Amino acid sequence: MRRLRHHTWGFSLIEVLIALTILAVGLAAIVKFQATVFGYSASAKERALAARLADEKIADLRGYETLSTTANRIAYQDIGADTGGALSSGTVMISNVNYTRSWAVVDYYYPNIGVTPMYGAIAKPHSSEPAYPPPPVPAYPHFKLVTVTIAWNDQSNVDQCIELPDFTQCIKVSTIISAHDPAKSGKAIG
Repeated sequence: MRRLRHHTWGFSLIEVLIALTILAVGLAAIVKFQATVFGYSASAKERALAARLADEKIADLRGYETLSTTANRIAYQDIGADTGGALSSGTVMISNVNYTRSWAVVDYYYPNIGVTPMYGAIAKPHSSEPAYPPPPVPAYPHFKLVTVTIAWNDQSNVDQCIELPDFTQCIKVSTIISAHDPAKSGKAIG
């Protein structure tokens, strides 16, 4: 008796189903990855805009025109918590996201002895040392530590802003602004 040899060409139904299952799992992973990338992209855009808003406020405060308070002029003396500069504190909407801008200011003075600055209008490091600012109190502090805070609610609603519980995200940018007369700044260069 002769054996009949049958050669089957093609795929069985089980092989096709396995291949389709593998393809479906791969496509689902790609779709999930794409959604994650878009989410991170939106988060990065929000953070970049928040950093830009903080930098704009710092530049605004640094752009004072005079040291002493003068009508219709931006003055160094007027820089305080949520005051000073042309840009106000409060809410700014960019790309359908509400950013809240605020800033805090700590005044620093150089003591009469040494060059280490002390902060605060009446800071007294030790009871045996003189009070700061040193008498006589200057008309304005020698320099100011400014911390700009930008807070917003992102799409993920993951709370990462511990200091401001009403917001899910926040950044803080700090800088020092020194008291120098803008009218005399050209003399230092030349």
